[in-house]
Amino acid sequence: MTVTLAASAQWLAKTVYGSDFADSGGVLAILALVLGLRCVTFALAAAIVGAGLQTRRIWAQAVSALLVLW
Repeated sequence: MTVTLAASAQWLAKTVYGSDFADSGGVLAILALVLGLRCVTFALAAAIVGAGLQTRRIWAQAVSALLVLW
């Protein structure tokens, strides 16, 4: 689904929104990658919780959130 959306992003933006918004297809292609990465993060989060490492996951997310704010 990620590859299909990324490959057809330019065409999709132009078809749905018209030629004035054709340049937004590049942004849509980048955001399509988030779709694929999100599936991976869900699987990894489930594995971490299943292994009993939830506390480490929370600390890693807290550090990540703080770095984003900084």
